[in-house]
Amino acid sequence: MEALRDIKGLEKIEDYSLYLLILAGVLFLLLVWTLFKYWNKKKILSPKEIALSHLNALDFNDAKACAYAISQWGIYLCEEAKKEEFEKLLKNFEKYKYKKETPPFIQEDKDLLRAFLGKKDV
Repeated sequence: MEALRDIKGLEKIEDYSLYLLILAGVLFLLLVWTLFKYWNKKKILSPKEIALSHLNALDFNDAKACAYAISQWGIYLCEEAKKEEFEKLLKNFEKYKYKKETPPFIQEDKDLLRAFLGKKDV
């Protein structure tokens, strides 16, 4: 039995694998979240782009709604060069506002609107 005395008891070995697994999981979730945010990033539209999209979607058969929309959204498209043109357009569209029944657009108003929006046909 003297030969068996050199056997020592069990020693504790530090094991960091659980911590490494948790760290790897957190890093993986962080990577997935970052990629998700990057790919789903929405384009922020400028006020001019929003106004242009609203004005391009107008129904020109409804003169009253169109006149109000031009008054509301047209100012965002108005630059110094188009300021006088926009004021003339607003002045011409006053006859379509504030009435219960409105007549359809006349050709002159359609031409002014076409020139302001830069469209070929209104």
